[in-house]
Amino acid sequence: MDGIEQRARRDAQKEIDSKLSAIPELNQSFLRKLREDLERQRTLAVAEWEAAPRVKNSGLESVGLAAANLVGASSQALGGRELVVKNLSASQWQNSLQIQQSSQALWNVKVVLFLTKLYQNLEAELKSLYQACKDFSGVELYTLHQRLLSIERIQKSAAIECEALPDESNHINDVFTPLEELRELIESELWNSLLACASKTSKIHREVLASAARVIEAQEDEDKFWNQYERRWSVLPNRSLWQSRRFKERAVEALRDGIASLASTIPDGRGRYSDSEVECSLKKLSELVPRIDEAELIGQCFPERFGISEVVRNEYSRVIASTFSDIFRSAHSDVSRGRAVNWLVENSHRMRKHWGIGLQLEGEDRLLLRNFYFDQFDSVLQREIDRQTKSGNFYRGNGFMSNYEHCEDIYTHVPKRIFQFVRAQLEAASTLVRAGDLAKLVEKAAALLENFASVTKESMERFDTSTVAYDVPVVVANDFSLCALFIEDISNWTSVLVSDRHLHASSHWKTAGRLFRETEELAKDKLLDILFRNVRGQFQMLFSPVRGKELLLDIVASAQSFLDSIKARMVIGLYHDVALSCLAMTTNEYLAVFAKAELRDPAGGAIVVQVEHDLSQLETLFEPFLYIREFQIVLSSLQSARELLTCSPSYTAISKAYKALSSRWTVDPHGLLNVVLSIRPEFNEEVRHELRSLFQELDVGIRK
Repeated sequence: MDGIEQRARRDAQKEIDSKLSAIPELNQSFLRKLREDLERQRTLAVAEWEAAPRVKNSGLESVGLAAANLVGASSQALGGRELVVKNLSASQWQNSLQIQQSSQALWNVKVVLFLTKLYQNLEAELKSLYQACKDFSGVELYTLHQRLLSIERIQKSAAIECEALPDESNHINDVFTPLEELRELIESELWNSLLACASKTSKIHREVLASAARVIEAQEDEDKFWNQYERRWSVLPNRSLWQSRRFKERAVEALRDGIASLASTIPDGRGRYSDSEVECSLKKLSELVPRIDEAELIGQCFPERFGISEVVRNEYSRVIASTFSDIFRSAHSDVSRGRAVNWLVENSHRMRKHWGIGLQLEGEDRLLLRNFYFDQFDSVLQREIDRQTKSGNFYRGNGFMSNYEHCEDIYTHVPKRIFQFVRAQLEAASTLVRAGDLAKLVEKAAALLENFASVTKESMERFDTSTVAYDVPVVVANDFSLCALFIEDISNWTSVLVSDRHLHASSHWKTAGRLFRETEELAKDKLLDILFRNVRGQFQMLFSPVRGKELLLDIVASAQSFLDSIKARMVIGLYHDVALSCLAMTTNEYLAVFAKAELRDPAGGAIVVQVEHDLSQLETLFEPFLYIREFQIVLSSLQSARELLTCSPSYTAISKAYKALSSRWTVDPHGLLNVVLSIRPEFNEEVRHELRSLFQELDVGIRK
């Protein structure tokens, strides 16, 4: 296979060399045509000048002669003599420009001269660039790419100038076409060199990958960039050898070589690591972790469909995780295991969700890891909080800060960094522990964050705000907005990790309730929106019906002090979903809760509006009941809620929902039909007849 690749590259190089060898002939032909053009343009320019009126003592005559001489000299310049125009003052040059504008023939001469010089410069630049690509060292990708972009811009400018020339000069455009083809071939060669460097060396060059990332990021339109990328590859002969599968294989091979070269330096514990060997191994492992960043950059060098990015990340993660497993399993003492777990917790935010890949610990080893992990988790978080607050000048010397010098950093950036760290830790932990264990870790993190927010708020109150123009409530609101984001993540994780039925996140929602009561006005909308948006649909997964009702009542009670009519609709929508999902309350209870929470306006409008919206489709109402036996509760709820239902569904929706429910009814279908008809008295006789026929069929089916 390598021989085929070498032949393919030799063929590509021959094609490029042939393009380069053809340039001298093209150049001679081009210059010959230019000389003919210039002679013709010179004749026209002199004739125009001689026919123009003379203005004595204006200096125009001398300028005109100089211009005519310029035309003559230009044809001589093509023969190898240098073009020199002397003794023209500034005013004479201005007049000369006026003449150029009035004399299209002379202007065309200037353009042709410019294009001649441009052609020669581009030829030299492309030859230089081609040589640079052949000698590609792996650190100049970005610079080379910028040179290509510059040439492309110049060629576009030249094309515009060519279009303005007379028809007899159109051959100039044709001469520039080989340059365009050569430029594209060279750009392909540049990318060849990049891939060769990234895939053949055992050590991946950070500079190369960083440059590649900058090249990609510099593109205004990423799709356009990859389209151009594919077009450039298409001009290579035998391009089938350079398709995605081979790129992927070579990159992964090089990646494994790089991993092996570092992993081989980790001491072999031979089943048991001493304390010093554990410390040395963890230090070597720390050298592997930053390579994940390099792996990400490799992925960016390939089109997304190559799938290289995920392969690279997973490969590194698997090696690091399995190496850590070996170190932890073979550690000589609990002290060493504690150090290993401490390293794991401190670095897990770099690995995020990929830690779970390749973690080869089972049985007692995994239980031991869990115990150490729990012991280290909150202490690592607390150290990070202390480190961030001190680095953010949260403290001055041994005392608390007494001015606003670093207020923005302390109360905006520091909390953000802390929350990001905690969220990353929890995300990594989700792959290491069971769902129930994760809930306990979340509680630990929530307690630390709540304490941090409390300290932050107290510190704000200690400042003398009269001397600074800083809005304290805004800063505190920022803190709690971050808490809200943290709550959002909790809700997302618990909904995914709820395979453990013992997981109860009620304490987190109660924490949210406390935040509601303590948060400044500016952050309330954010908190409400996040909480209510993420809690919908999770109660039926997380809680029993009774527990769901209790928890919802607690949230409503926590929020009632500041809910307006708009937010009341949000709560009603949430409660409606939960009531249907849990099926643990009747409509009377449903209304009583909101009456108790004082969410109803005098006319009950807020509730009516929301119920009309949520029950606009009857299948929306009945779908949660498809797997519920006690359907009689639904009937009683429908009868009690008759006055609230003003928008019922179509006959088709009713038929669909009722057919799905036919096998689960515990009541007489005729009684249910009467409920439906009472809800929609506007049904005409034809629809009523069809409904009766449908229910009769269902009734017969049930009796059979």
